[in-house]
Amino acid sequence: GLGDRVIFAGMRSDVGDLLSVIDVVVLSSFTIECFPFAVLEAMSASVPAVCTAIGGLPELVEDGVTGYLVPPRDPQGLADGILRVLEPEGRAAEMGAAARLRLQERFTLERSITETERVLESIVAGSRRRRAPRAAPGGRPIRVCLIARRLPLGGAETLQLSVLAGVDRARFRTEALCIVEGGPMAPVFEEAGVPVTVLGRRRLQHL
Repeated sequence: GLGDRVIFAGMRSDVGDLLSVIDVVVLSSFTIECFPFAVLEAMSASVPAVCTAIGGLPELVEDGVTGYLVPPRDPQGLADGILRVLEPEGRAAEMGAAARLRLQERFTLERSITETERVLESIVAGSRRRRAPRAAPGGRPIRVCLIARRLPLGGAETLQLSVLAGVDRARFRTEALCIVEGGPMAPVFEEAGVPVTVLGRRRLQHL
């Protein structure tokens, strides 16, 4: 009964164009969501979001300001949230503007890269102090390895690549290790200067 109400658009390369004609983005996951790229894209396009309050979504969506958060597995709450965005008139535009501002203030790629560099250097510095309290700072670049089963085509992988490719190469050496297979994003990582090593099923059996 949803055939005339739902469009299964498949893989699209014109997400920005689609978002320009969308009033509200809805994410109804009930298990795992880390830091969904779809919501970041909506925020960038000044589109409010109604999402379930799981994983990293409460960090992205400011409830009642940039959209609404509802409990998982609550279809009525999700529907109510959508209606609250769309009514009264002008509320969606107001929340969308607040969402874009929140993105610009907290979630830019530049800030993500800077914070990642800071955290990594802090962790490594602490480890070096514990192992050699009198060791001089500096030395070889910090090695950063992303370990994954495979690298599928997804928002999380795109964000991870942006950070790994964006860090200061003089201070960090980045790479990816795929346990089973490379996946469709592996060549993209390679092209961006992030080497990918595939362990593979046969090598995995000998470990």
